[in-house]
Amino acid sequence: AISITVDNIASLGGMIRPGDYVDVIGMVPLPVITPDGKQTTQVSVVPLFQNVLVLAVGQDLGGIVKEETAGRYKKEEKKELSPLVTLALSPQEASLIAFIQEQGKIRLILRSPADSQIQATAPASWETLFMYLAPPEAIKKSQAAKEEVPTAPKRVVEIYRGLQKEVVPLSR
Repeated sequence: AISITVDNIASLGGMIRPGDYVDVIGMVPLPVITPDGKQTTQVSVVPLFQNVLVLAVGQDLGGIVKEETAGRYKKEEKKELSPLVTLALSPQEASLIAFIQEQGKIRLILRSPADSQIQATAPASWETLFMYLAPPEAIKKSQAAKEEVPTAPKRVVEIYRGLQKEVVPLSR
């Protein structure tokens, strides 16, 4: 197990509780080579671990809480968000997460109790974002549509689905 420091965003505003499962991602600067051959850094989001058990949040270990019977005028205590989350990781995984925490930021993604599936996930960067928003196939289709020179004016309907554009000719 390893305890990591988190802020309100990384701990999902206090929604993470002991016994939950989370995915762990790291936001770190990675070295990249620019087209002109220079080395620089680019911030990337790297998936680290999936389906990790949360052992504790602060001092809360998830045990049974005794209810006080102070009567109907019981004073409600305001619970502060803890800056520590303890995760069940192997020694090697704990070393990696400690390294990532020193290099950048760690974020936790809360999983549904019904979701224990582990999927291959690629690191995210500007390049992968643009590839997701405008896949090369869509760019080629739009360029091919622009290059077509119509011989006679055609009546068409343009259909947009997200960032995808489809041109459908109307028939008479």
